[in-house]
Amino acid sequence: MPSGKIEKSKVIDPAVPPTLTRAEGFRIIYADTSKLGYSPWDIRLTFGLLLEDQPERTVNQEQVAIILSPGHAKTLQRILNEQIPVWEEQFGSVRDPLAPENLGKP
Repeated sequence: MPSGKIEKSKVIDPAVPPTLTRAEGFRIIYADTSKLGYSPWDIRLTFGLLLEDQPERTVNQEQVAIILSPGHAKTLQRILNEQIPVWEEQFGSVRDPLAPENLGKP
């Protein structure tokens, strides 16, 4: 039973890899849209799917939001900056759908 006392954070040794477990509700989703929001305390990434429910209407169905500390978001940025070029070397260049030259293209 918790004593109500706050324990000091333990220093994590980066040389010792953490044990990986998955929460009971863990799930994998596919996303083809994302949006970003932030406050002074956190950064929120929301992922979703574009659905065409009518020929003249597209719906962005939000699937999940991930809230990160600014420090963790910076680490994620570094990892993506390192790993996307590795992926491109193996599979080819990634096209940015929001780049001005790609807008309106499938």
